[in-house]
Amino acid sequence: MGLLRWRWTLGNGGTVEASVDDAQTTETVAQEGVVLSQGPRNGKPGGHTVLVAPLRIEGGSDRPPLEATLTFASHAPICILRVEGHEIAPSLWPTRRRSIEPAEPEAPPRNVALIGLAALGGIALLVLVTILLTRPATAEAPAKLDGSLRALNGLFIAHYPEEMEQRVPPLPSGLFGVRLDDHATRTTIVLAAGHRDQTGADPWAIQQRMRDEVLANVKKVDETFEERSRRDETCAGEPGAVVVGTLVENGKPVAQLWTCAVVHGDSGYVLVARLAEPVSKEENKRAHRIIDATELTKLGALEAKEKPTR
Repeated sequence: MGLLRWRWTLGNGGTVEASVDDAQTTETVAQEGVVLSQGPRNGKPGGHTVLVAPLRIEGGSDRPPLEATLTFASHAPICILRVEGHEIAPSLWPTRRRSIEPAEPEAPPRNVALIGLAALGGIALLVLVTILLTRPATAEAPAKLDGSLRALNGLFIAHYPEEMEQRVPPLPSGLFGVRLDDHATRTTIVLAAGHRDQTGADPWAIQQRMRDEVLANVKKVDETFEERSRRDETCAGEPGAVVVGTLVENGKPVAQLWTCAVVHGDSGYVLVARLAEPVSKEENKRAHRIIDATELTKLGALEAKEKPTR
């Protein structure tokens, strides 16, 4: 039996761990092997509030303990730690264990009848492959990304199918972006960017600071966001912090929401895709293809590139 385990290092140098057992019956918060709080699964919906002792540095000044609240999600393997209301990104996340591969079965004894059946099966397979190869292809080619639009601050160039409507979304001061809408599939993509002094330097910090402002452009007033998972993932060619969830209205899921925060150079980005339920595999691939085609740039580099020669 193993554990789902998280670990954080706080501003005072102290390290705290949270864990849930495989049977999903117990939540535990500990520091260096000492249990700070423990209870049954979902027994503390308000979270476990603990004091995290500082890292002791020989010859250094003592730093005070920090009060932290750790909240376990009831529906998913998610644990969120907050200090004074601010969410802290963990340094260790639960990893999915591989299932044990079954041992190879012993070879059955040779049998003439089975060999004959295998030969007939080979002939049938050959006929099927011939039919498939001679049948005209019906798969559609991926949509072309013929449209392109540069953000007003020059920090990215979006590439998208021309049938998508483009507009500039309202964002906080210092952030600029583009909103892309496909009304036929009810898919919305929002790309937003700002310099580090507006966003921060860590992808998870960017998620915390920018996500709600960006989500306001794709979430209706009556919809609530229910987080499903968090993971580290590559987005637009950069390491990103990904949060996936569902938009719910009157208790019914209406859309899937995927957000990724990345850092490129001295700028931070939030990339968002809203996909209406039920989400098709094709539309999901299309949305991620548009997001991954985004060029993360610098205005100065673009101006130098576009400057006419004499």
